[in-house]
Amino acid sequence: MHRAAQDAYEGVARAMRLAPPADGDWGRAAVTAVREISGALDIKRVLRELGAGRALLPAIAAGAVADAVTKNAPRLPDESEVLEILARTYERS
Repeated sequence: MHRAAQDAYEGVARAMRLAPPADGDWGRAAVTAVREISGALDIKRVLRELGAGRALLPAIAAGAVADAVTKNAPRLPDESEVLEILARTYERS
């Protein structure tokens, strides 16, 4: 993981007031905490459940790449990478 990403995850974990992880992996600690929150809120829903058909995936990928949050990521994905991830997860859901 890039140093900038590690620092960002540590910032998120500290903002969430997580205890320092024993293994020092702030990224894993932050991701684990967010997954726990998502599960507790039952907000994890697949695109199909939200009514999104496969034909919408290119538009979703374009929107994700254009999103301000994505533009602030340490590594900027291109639209084809996001579309590939969406397609793979869509098939598994």
